[in-house]
Amino acid sequence: MDTLNSINQPQQTEEEITIDILAILRFLLSHWYWLVIGVLSGLGASSLILRYAVPIYKVESLVLLKPESSGQSGLTAGISPEGGEAVSSMLFGEKYNMDREIEILKSMPLLIKVIDSLGIDRVYRSVGNVKSSELYSNAPIRVIPDTLNTGEESVKFEIVREDGNIIKIIHEEDDPLLVALGEVFQVANFKGRIQQVDEWEGDPIEIEIYEKSRLAGKLRNQLSIDAVSKGRRLSESGVIQLSMEGEMPQKLKDIQQLLIDYYNKDYLEQVRKSGQQALAFIDDRLNFVTEELYTIETDVENLTFLELTEQIDQLQEYIQTNGSNTPLEIRDRIALLKGKQQPYLQRLNQMPQYQRELQQIKESLFVFLLQRRDEIALSLSAQVGNSRVLVPPTNKGQESPQPLRIYALGLMLGFIIPGGILASIFLLDNRIHTEQQIKDKTQAPFVGRIPASPKGSPIVVTQKSRSSIAEMFRLLRANVQFLTSGKNQKRVMITSGGSGEGKTFIAINLAITFSLSGKKTILLGFDLRKPRLGKYLGLENGRLKGLTNFLVGEASIQDIINKETLNPNLDLITSGPIPPNPSELILSDKTRELFQYLESTYEVIIIDCPPLGLVSDALHLTDYADASLFVLKAHQSRIQVLELINDAYNKKRLNNMGIVLNGIQPTNGYGYGYGYGYGYGYGYGYGYGYGYGYYDDDKRASLRWYQRLFSKS
Repeated sequence: MDTLNSINQPQQTEEEITIDILAILRFLLSHWYWLVIGVLSGLGASSLILRYAVPIYKVESLVLLKPESSGQSGLTAGISPEGGEAVSSMLFGEKYNMDREIEILKSMPLLIKVIDSLGIDRVYRSVGNVKSSELYSNAPIRVIPDTLNTGEESVKFEIVREDGNIIKIIHEEDDPLLVALGEVFQVANFKGRIQQVDEWEGDPIEIEIYEKSRLAGKLRNQLSIDAVSKGRRLSESGVIQLSMEGEMPQKLKDIQQLLIDYYNKDYLEQVRKSGQQALAFIDDRLNFVTEELYTIETDVENLTFLELTEQIDQLQEYIQTNGSNTPLEIRDRIALLKGKQQPYLQRLNQMPQYQRELQQIKESLFVFLLQRRDEIALSLSAQVGNSRVLVPPTNKGQESPQPLRIYALGLMLGFIIPGGILASIFLLDNRIHTEQQIKDKTQAPFVGRIPASPKGSPIVVTQKSRSSIAEMFRLLRANVQFLTSGKNQKRVMITSGGSGEGKTFIAINLAITFSLSGKKTILLGFDLRKPRLGKYLGLENGRLKGLTNFLVGEASIQDIINKETLNPNLDLITSGPIPPNPSELILSDKTRELFQYLESTYEVIIIDCPPLGLVSDALHLTDYADASLFVLKAHQSRIQVLELINDAYNKKRLNNMGIVLNGIQPTNGYGYGYGYGYGYGYGYGYGYGYGYGYYDDDKRASLRWYQRLFSKS
């Protein structure tokens, strides 16, 4: 008894988790076909996705944007013509702004130039049964717009060739248009003509006309420009990476290449305009300096002549006017004139030197302007683009969908989805499937497991039977001997939690097993409410008298004992008619009288009792039993019934209780089929590994019909 109890002590939490995981894995493996179906479905779905998904490619290029420039000084320092941001660094020493150049690359006007050049505002797609594929450079037709699409983001329509040059234009829910190739048509806000440029077999072609500014906005979002600094600032490295993703890699290459080309052209145009402005400014200054030099020379000559003439005229006028004066007065006047003449003479001597210095300054400025003019003209003639392509636009391969990733995802989901569903079914299932579930939730000894009857027969144990299920009943018989502490006389009652769990099946075959061992055995059908013992054994209750007849005084004990059973050591008492008051009859003195007689006559008494979980009849019979077997049906009995077992076991309502798990399937997925070779030992040295084919009966049952014909009986 202690040995059996020690086997079924509750396990630690960590062990429970491990056992649950192993049970789930066994359950999944038992339903492996669902996992295989799920995996195959996932791989099939992945294959369909890869077949019909539109592949997206990535195109990248590396561009050096930083120009070689040096600061300027002198007259041109700080001059930056409007719109000449790039040339200002080359010609005028302004600080180069890399972030600004990136924004220029992504500017709407530049992108619209690319759109106009490539004509990508008109997209052609070949219409398939499942998906449409873009026709970039190999479209057999071209749409020639007569008016631009300005009102909507895009206009989409489909064309199909009818007869000859007649085509049908289908636009949403509008009526189809029939027009000739080259004939003007109008769809929504778009008006244009369709021209055939290559062989066209008439397959449907979808045409989408984009509004250019909206398309430029999409391209701007699609274009990614990142700095390739390698630890340095962008302004120091000047290398940027252009990347785009789309359906047509050649189209993306053309967009990037044209974008760089137009950027360089715009830059050179800005340089040309700014250079012309600078040359015009210098020419204007040269003209002004030339005039200044001429004016200085004229002023010097005029000033000297006029000053001398003025002084001489004043002296002569004075002598002529005062000729009658005394010589002393003349001398005084002459001295006065000489005094007045002296500053003029000094000025005459000084002014040419000042004018010469001014003239030299003007001449130096003139030479400088001529030199700068030649330098700017030379720079303009040798000017190159503001960028240099280090790596041309290159297709980096398919970006999405990625086959390996899609197949891996399909494989994973194909396993996880059915696996998760199966695991959820397992975890949400409140039925008893395994011995371990019983051991984890109750301390009552587990004394046996009985496989399901292969043929559904109520009798599976015979004298010559060597099947695994017969051996399990023999093992159960041995365990019952331990429950009864080795008593020679054994009284065993068999009950269950509900109807249909196989207690009568267990009672019949256990009684047969004891009788085959030479024990004088009697089987009692005490389930007076729903008797099945006589039915299972092929005995009609109406023809035999049973317990009810004895308990109500209508028959004697000898009248109700049936000795015509399966072997001489086994007798049987059926239930008899169903009484209206079974509990009162069981509690009557007649029941005690019956057991007193049976105990004096038989070595083993097997009592088939009503279910304990439904009625209390079984509790009334506990005084007549040395051991009690509580039968649970695998995959049917609910886990909640274990609470009833714990209550009965802890309160000792049933004597020497043991639990039997009935109806185990060999491939039920819960790891306890008798085809898996589990060992069963309860401290007394027995270890069995049962499986179909291990015993002769199982081996023969597993043979095909034509193999049985030639096998030995």
